[in-house]
Amino acid sequence: MKILLKRQLTELNLFPSRLVNDDHVYYQRIGTRLYIFILIISLIILTLYSSIIKQTNYETILNPIESDYTKLHEIYGNNLICHCTSLSISYKSFISIEPVYHQICSSEFISSAWIDYLLENEIKSYFTADYIRTNLGTQLNILRTLCEYSKQMTNDGLNAFFQTQFVSSQVISEEIFRIQINTLIQQWFIDALNRCQRVIDLVRATNQGNKFMNDYYNFKLEINTTFGQVNFVSIDYSNCSCDLDQTCSIPLFIGTSDDVFSTDSKNNTNSNFFIGCYAFEAILQATLECFYNRSCIDNILFMKNGDIDGYELFANISTLIITDNQSNETIASIVHRVMINSLLSNISFSSYYNKCHPQLCTIEKISRQNVFSIIMLVISVLGGLSTGLKILFLIGIKFFQKIKDVRQFVRKIFTCTNEYEITTRLHFILLIILMLIFYFITFLPSSLITVQITEPNLSIYQDLSKQTSEIVQCSCSQISFNYETFLNVQPYFHEICSSDFMSNEWIRYIHETNKQYSQLNYTDFRLSAVGQFQLLISFCQLSQQTIDESLSQLNVTAYIETQLVPLNVLDNKIQTTMKEFHLKTSKSFGTTLSILREISETNKLMSGYSTNWKYDNIDIDEYSSFLYTTSLNYEGCDCALSSKCTQSSRGMKVGCYPFEALLQSTLQCFYDQQCIDMNKNFEALNSSNVFSRFNITSTIVFIVQELMIENYSIVMSYENYFNQCAPSSCSYSYTGHHNAIDTITMLIGLYGGLVIISRWFALFIFQLYKSRIRQIHPVL
Repeated sequence: MKILLKRQLTELNLFPSRLVNDDHVYYQRIGTRLYIFILIISLIILTLYSSIIKQTNYETILNPIESDYTKLHEIYGNNLICHCTSLSISYKSFISIEPVYHQICSSEFISSAWIDYLLENEIKSYFTADYIRTNLGTQLNILRTLCEYSKQMTNDGLNAFFQTQFVSSQVISEEIFRIQINTLIQQWFIDALNRCQRVIDLVRATNQGNKFMNDYYNFKLEINTTFGQVNFVSIDYSNCSCDLDQTCSIPLFIGTSDDVFSTDSKNNTNSNFFIGCYAFEAILQATLECFYNRSCIDNILFMKNGDIDGYELFANISTLIITDNQSNETIASIVHRVMINSLLSNISFSSYYNKCHPQLCTIEKISRQNVFSIIMLVISVLGGLSTGLKILFLIGIKFFQKIKDVRQFVRKIFTCTNEYEITTRLHFILLIILMLIFYFITFLPSSLITVQITEPNLSIYQDLSKQTSEIVQCSCSQISFNYETFLNVQPYFHEICSSDFMSNEWIRYIHETNKQYSQLNYTDFRLSAVGQFQLLISFCQLSQQTIDESLSQLNVTAYIETQLVPLNVLDNKIQTTMKEFHLKTSKSFGTTLSILREISETNKLMSGYSTNWKYDNIDIDEYSSFLYTTSLNYEGCDCALSSKCTQSSRGMKVGCYPFEALLQSTLQCFYDQQCIDMNKNFEALNSSNVFSRFNITSTIVFIVQELMIENYSIVMSYENYFNQCAPSSCSYSYTGHHNAIDTITMLIGLYGGLVIISRWFALFIFQLYKSRIRQIHPVL
């Protein structure tokens, strides 16, 4: 048996032929052994490769509901992709926000009845100015206005926020979804705080620069009855001058009517309210500690001095609840957060999922093939592989057999001795003809050819863009990401904002310098110089603050793009975005500035510098005195008719209001040493070093409306942008012929079918030929 098996293996011949000789048999047996060896090695390599390599399979789930998605996400995580049928969804569809305001905004302490009672008693009060009963009504009225303003700003902001669209191409997991939405709400709230604070800061800057009269709390009158003159003198609070600092203040005390003429009245309890240059500034410094204390409220009601009506009316007024807020928190801190303690937000993932409405989900499964799949793969390849190898070895064996006798080889190619040789040669010729036909049909015609590259990196994408003139299209796997991930913007402001003229030292210097002039005419710039320079400092600070806040908002704004864009296109988009950013930010700031100018124009408030109105025609008798106001005139323009009247003075402008005069001035004086400071204690700006987009004759209002911005340094990282987009594949298309190698590969794939077809045609033609030559033709 063993000898028989060995003999069978030794004599095994898979390539027998009709012509048998020792040489032919030798080559056939060698070919057989090589064929078996290569076939086994190929199958082993295929088996090992199939068992090692990981394959990606995709499973599709149609119309998944939320519970299905949740379960699948827990199992497959990021390998689960569910595409939304609705790419953009308004925030209102799945978010509700309820602001919880500070309890003072809903308390009786800012009610009309309480404030009216306090205001009435302010008029009747015999207390000096530093007692709470003489100021509290006015300050609480301001606090009520702040509450109303905060609520209006918040409601308007929420309405705009709810109309914003949430863009997502695929369902986001609930955890990430809630993190993103909470971040968006926080960003909106910060933006609302900044906008509110910006308006308040601009109002405060305007008050300080114009030195608006404030019930004689920032200026007092000095009347010279001999010469009939009235002068305004700045008031000091604890050695702090309202002329230099509008935040000057002293505490308000709680006392009774017995303390009116008491020299020890200042020892009474501090109310934690203040009196200062402006009631607005004073209320910002105050705390609400008194309203958390019953006895403090009773003292305000004058319970100890028989104010029965007031006590009975407000005896049951509720104190503030200490557990809700810190009692010693300043009102400035409360206002800075728009009077809001917290935001009660409800984020509905179910509503978001339903609006997204995915119709199918795809699960990406990466795994090795199982044994059954490997066996099936080997079996399916075995037939084609064995046939291909047989043909290859058969050709090789015949080549070695025929090459020994070239002349006989050449002669026998064209000599057919039997039907088998005829059909074989005919089969061979037809096969070649068919393959040539398919080759030229496939290769010669022009067609649109698409080349696709999976998971390209930046280097591959750049090489493709250079190598082909066609547009390379890459789909972003992440269509939304923040600008801060690939963009850095640095603003540069006008040089005046970083000069010594924007310092407190400069303000004190010109204040002390101008004090030596006892009487300055209202048309002399030095009279209102402090106010104008304080305004210019505020404009620089507010511009920088506005730009910084807006850039912070831009950084967390989503850049949305479904396709990767080339560097030049992205650069153009960023430039356009920055132009729109600057236009929108400057327009918003300019609108607020214009509103304040119109408010000043309408109210005709009197400036403490006496630049728009002055007291005149003093009428004094034994029992009373009367002061009459007269409007001032600037080059034929009357302040009673327009608050924008100005005229030139010492290289700057003077006018009805320092605010208006500054806005209509230019910065030319700052580049002239004789104009800005003849004493040379402060050096003028160097005009030869000016590299500014603003002309030296540009008005300050134009520069301020541009937020004092010279330019932006924009640094964009295309590499970071590419990584954030993370394209899953790139493709480009061109018109041309198919690749010759691809065509040959296709023909190899068709070879098996063409062999059968050509064999059938060869047999059919040969049989047809035989039938025709065998026909018997009758001879007539």
